[in-house]
Amino acid sequence: MRISLDWIKEFAGVTALPEDVAHSLTMAGLEIEGLEPVGSDIVMEVNVTPNRPDCLSILGVAREIAAAYDLPLKLPITQIRGSLQPSGIEVEI
Repeated sequence: MRISLDWIKEFAGVTALPEDVAHSLTMAGLEIEGLEPVGSDIVMEVNVTPNRPDCLSILGVAREIAAAYDLPLKLPITQIRGSLQPSGIEVEI
């Protein structure tokens, strides 16, 4: 999985060098296969092992980085606009 370090910074606010971030993720149980500069950003190639399905998203990886560097995690703002009407669908178990 390819992950933008700039995007991770939006959620975790990490200021460490990309190599240090990669090392921290490796110590957390993720395999970082490489770092690639793309414009002004760094893209990490992350191999998520089967025991870490929590890291199959940008937010999951950002959560690991925030925990490794003792940083607050900035969750994305989600807001439902307007009211939701009942759908009329019933589920019976």
